[in-house]
This record gives sequence, structure tokens and C-alpha cells, in this order.
Amino acid sequence: MVAKKLQPGEAIKIHNIKTAMTKMNELKPEIGLTDDEISVILYTSLDQDWMTNLILQQGEFLKWFNLNFEGESREELDFMESKQDIWLSTTTLAMEIVTAFGKLTSDQEVILTSKWWEVQRYQHFGSSMAAKFNSEPQLKEQLRALFTAQNDRLSYYDLFQFIDKKLAIKLENWEEDAIESRLDRLGMAFIEWNEFNEFSLEYGLSWGEPVAENDLEDQLDAKNNLSYKDYVLGPSDYFQGCQTMLTSEKAALAKVREMYKELKRTNTRIFKDVDFGPKDKADSRGNRLSLYKDGTVPQKGYAEPEEVEWAFIEDIAGQATQFVDDGAAAADCRQGGLGDCWLISAMAVLVTRDELLVGGRRGMEYDPQMIVDKEIATLLSNGVYPPIFHRYRSRGLFVLRIYKNFNWIYVIIDERIPVKITTRKPVFGSCTNAHEMWVALIEKAYAKLHGCYGNLISGYIDEGIQELTGFQPEKILIRNEKTGCFPHKMIEQHYGGKDGFWAFLLERKQDNCLLGCSIKGYGKEGAQVVDGHPTGLILNHAYSILGVMQVEDPSDKAKPLRLLVLRNPWGQGEWTGAWGAGSPELTRYTRVLEGYISSLPPDEQFDLEADDGIFFMHYSDWKENFSTLFLNLDFPDAWTGVRFKSAWTPSNSGGLPHSYVSEELTRYAKNPQFFIRPVNDTEIMFSLAQTGGRLPVNGRYFDYPFAETMKYCNVAVFKL
Repeated sequence: MVAKKLQPGEAIKIHNIKTAMTKMNELKPEIGLTDDEISVILYTSLDQDWMTNLILQQGEFLKWFNLNFEGESREELDFMESKQDIWLSTTTLAMEIVTAFGKLTSDQEVILTSKWWEVQRYQHFGSSMAAKFNSEPQLKEQLRALFTAQNDRLSYYDLFQFIDKKLAIKLENWEEDAIESRLDRLGMAFIEWNEFNEFSLEYGLSWGEPVAENDLEDQLDAKNNLSYKDYVLGPSDYFQGCQTMLTSEKAALAKVREMYKELKRTNTRIFKDVDFGPKDKADSRGNRLSLYKDGTVPQKGYAEPEEVEWAFIEDIAGQATQFVDDGAAAADCRQGGLGDCWLISAMAVLVTRDELLVGGRRGMEYDPQMIVDKEIATLLSNGVYPPIFHRYRSRGLFVLRIYKNFNWIYVIIDERIPVKITTRKPVFGSCTNAHEMWVALIEKAYAKLHGCYGNLISGYIDEGIQELTGFQPEKILIRNEKTGCFPHKMIEQHYGGKDGFWAFLLERKQDNCLLGCSIKGYGKEGAQVVDGHPTGLILNHAYSILGVMQVEDPSDKAKPLRLLVLRNPWGQGEWTGAWGAGSPELTRYTRVLEGYISSLPPDEQFDLEADDGIFFMHYSDWKENFSTLFLNLDFPDAWTGVRFKSAWTPSNSGGLPHSYVSEELTRYAKNPQFFIRPVNDTEIMFSLAQTGGRLPVNGRYFDYPFAETMKYCNVAVFKL
């Protein structure tokens, strides 16, 4: 159409952008040019004064885009794809216009190079930042000091807070993600000073410091022995034969890299997991079997498969989504229509330490020479969602790490979750903030690992914490489940006399152990009623312990306040007794409690009066109402761990001897035995564990508590 309009050979005098704009506006009604298309044609010119240089070679651009673009967010991909649609039409138009002028030559430069696109992605931020720092040098000093104070590694949050509050530069969401991708090319979840310094120089901003020449990715791979780029996957790398569940980090890196490259090669915008969930909307069997065991609804009140569809989280939220947005917090966790309070509560406890969720993002020390040492390489591999896998999320590939049967399993999932067709609301677990996805995706990875969502019904909170962290679990009974009586004296004596158990709780919390608790009842979950009055607590339900605090009582300084901070995974429903919301105690000590809350990290702070499932309880009330304490031990680096794998089986288990009869002693001697001889006086912890029953046995899944998969045996424990 353009060629016909211009008529080859027709004398058209267009000397600069202004006259070109005028001419194209004349053509706009006839050939369908949009304002965006006109802008693209004109302002992507190498030399905006001459139409001669307006040469857009769409093939070269698309080749670069498909092979090299490493965007970090769905927003940025959407931005790119919208521009790509414009390129497809405008490049054709531009070439037809230039052809009509007879000014095409074979040696023209390609305009849409990677360098050109880099400029488009960062020009606004880079230029604005340089101008601001040049006009206000004190801000430049403040940012350098901020980097210095944090060992030359700055969190995303701190950087963007500085850009927004100090520099007053307003960025689009896609721009923030582009900057993260550019300045954190390894997905380490922080911005290195060296990368920032290098970026600044591109926009004429000098910090007076040389840029170190480091290939961080090669350093990382070398230090962590990750030769995954040439790794050949085999059957032993796949967990239970599934090619999207891997048995080692190296195998997971090799597999997800392979999948990522294939998605880019085929220009597939977003990954869709065919191993879990329906393959498409018509795949009702895939839907049913991914939701429930055998496709059967487990109990009344659960969503029927016909009421459920699988949707991308961004389609539900309607805006940009992130795995974690400005830090994860216990208040993010919301249980859905699935009896997995143990898992949701475990997540709430987990995120009291962010590094357990997304690797080493808090409180880490780094080498000032910016060398990726073994420690940093290890930190990149830590967390349920390790930073080393972040680089693949732009295509919807998420790799989550779960500790199962004493091994780390890496589960690759997409970001589709089950939603009610009528409401478009998540059927199961979700984040309070609809734009965060970490709760739903962890729950989905668990469901995939165990066959379906229905296989997550019922469990203990320490099981969830152990499988999210690898930490050693311990259960402590604080109430006799049969009589309902609490052995207070016994507990205190066991832990060192009067107040010993409270001191134990404080010590464990200070040691960064992860804590939870539950109330044992009979039957299903239900309201706890004491003397005819509901307490606000739920029987047979798991709660997170977010805090154990001892503070001075202003009215009685000789008797400190002993309080616990608990959370209901429902995200609502709280203790109604002393220290609960609206109680006289809460009103009286508001200032004290607000002081404690303000001392927490920003993402862990909460509203005293809000019904968000977070509440205070006095230690004495807690002991009177809860029956079991769950804790997971995070041993300091000074400890050394050793694991021996053996088994008590019908052929080698002799149980306990009941007499000195030779035959009984012979049977007893067949029990597996381990002898430990400490070199020096030291503290030793022994733990006996067995594999869980939530995974299939010979292809068959069992119901909680998995008695069919457990072999009963007698175990003798000796204190040496």
C-alpha cells in the first residue's frame, strides 16, 4: 500500500524527521499507521535527520530477540511482545517507504542490534540517574555509602527505595525488572557494586573507581563445581521417572536450561507443565488426577473437579505478579480449601528467615574483591526457591527445592494454579497479596511431588518445616492427650527446674530454630470450647510460633512478661482470651507490644487489632491450651553431622530381650548397632528417622497417617 501510494520514481522531498512525520501523517488514514508505528519508524533511525538511514531489518531484530533476550518478568515480556507486533508491521512499512525513495543500499547498518535495545530498556533510568547525581553530588555520596555499609551488595528493595525516595525517579514495573535483570545477571537477588559501577559508566557517570573484570558466572560454576552446561541427563536424574523432578542441583540446572532454550527456540512465550495439571482445557482427566487421588473428591466441602480450571496467576491477579514482593512474611500465607494447615503454617514459620525461602538475601557477608567463593556459591543454592534458578522465571519456569526422604528434590513447575471457574479465586493456598505467588507455587510443587493436592491432607508442622529446610525435627508433648492434663512439673523438671521450659523456648528461638504447635482433639478440625466458651482456637489444627518474647512489665519490673506470638494459617481467627485482640491486657500494654512489633523486620510487622490470624498469648495460657510443640533445629556451623543409613526389618530386628535366655539375647544382638566414641567432652544429639509415607509404594498412595507403609519395631535407646 505504501509503495502504491508513493509510486516508485515519484519525486518526494523529505529531508528530516519533521517533514517525514508530516508525510506519514498524511499516509496514516490510507495505510493504517498508528501513532506508535510512526514513532517507531522515525525514532529508531540511526540518524534522525535523514530518511536514508531509516533501515529496519526485522529478521535481524527477531533473531536477536529470540536468541538473546533474558527478561526477568512477565511484564517485560509483555512489553517486548507488544513492541514485536509493532516491529512486524512498521519494519515492512519503513522498508517500503525507503524503497519508494530508491535509497536502499546493501551496506546499511542494522539498526535493531542488541546495543540499540539495551538503550531502549535503560535509557530513561540511566540518563535520569546521571543527571540527578551530577546536579546533586551529595546524593551520589549517599548511595555509595549505602553500598559500602552493606559490603557492596545492595538488595533490590534498598536500591529502588533510594531511586524512588532520594532520586525521585519514577519507574514502570517493567523498567524495575529490566534493571534487576541487567544489574543482577546471575539472579543472586542483590545488586553488586561492580555491576552498578559498570552500568553508570555507560551513561557518562563516573564514580572514580575501576570496574573489575570478572566473569561471575564462570566463577560461580567453577567454585560450585557446576559443569551443568555439558551435563548429559540419565534415568537416575529423574525422581520417580518424572523428567521435571530432578534428584540433584546439577541435573536440575541442566534440565531447566535445556527447557528454557527450547522455549526460546520455538518462540513459546510461557512454559506449560504437561506432567502436572491438565494439558489443555479439554484434559479433564489431568485436572481430576492432579487435584485428588484417583480423581475422587476426598470429603464434603472440597471443590469438585468440574468447578475448577487451571489459570496463570497473572491472569487471576490482573496485574504484574512476583514470586515475592518486597519480602515474604507470615501474614502472606493463607490456607485454602485443603486440609494442609501443617504445610501452610510451616511456610509462615519459614519466612521469619527470608534466606530459607529465596537463598542468602539477609545478613550475609561477602568478599570485598567480588570473587564468588564457595560460601556465596552455596548461598545461591539455598532456599526453597534458590537464586541460581531465578534466571529462568521469564518463561514461567520455576524450580523449587524440597527435602524428601533425606535428599533434595528439585521440582520444575509452571505458574498455573487451580481456581474456581465462577469466582476465579484460588481453590487452595495463596498469598494475601494476590500479586505474590510463593505460597501457591510451593504448595503446587508439594502436590506435584506427592502426586496430587489431595495427598497433602493432614500432617505435622515439623514435617513441613523439615522438608522446606532440611532442619532436624523434634516433637515435645506438653499435654497428656488422653487425660488432657498438662505435666507442668514434669516438663519444668526435665528442662532444668522452675521456669526451665520457658528458658528452653527462649533459647531455641534465639538459636533461630523454627517453631510450631498444635492442639490435639478428637475427630476433625473444630472450635475449642472451654467451660462452655469458645477460645477462638481450633482443635487438630497447626499454628505457627512467630515469636517468643520476654519484656519488662512497667507495672511490675520484678516479674517480666512472657508472651508468644502465634498465627492461624487461615489468616483469620484468633485467641479470644487474655492478650487477644480487644482484651484489657492488650489495651494496657499497647505501647510495650508496639515497641516489640517495630523491632521486627518491616515485612514481619503486623497490626495489633487486625483479624489476620496473628495474636499474642501469655506463656501460661499457651501451656494450658496447646498439646504439642514442634521445633526444627538449625545447628550452628560448629556442629558436625553424620548420617548412617540402615533399617530395622523382620529379618534383622530382634526387639528388646525379656530375659537372659541365650536365644533372646541372640535375637537382640541382631539389631542394627552403631558405636560412637567422642574424643572430647561434647554435646551429642541422636535422632532416629524413617522415610515418610506420603510418597507411593509400588505405585499406590496411602492415606494419612500412612500406617500401611510403616513397619512397627522395638527400638532400644541408650545414653552412653
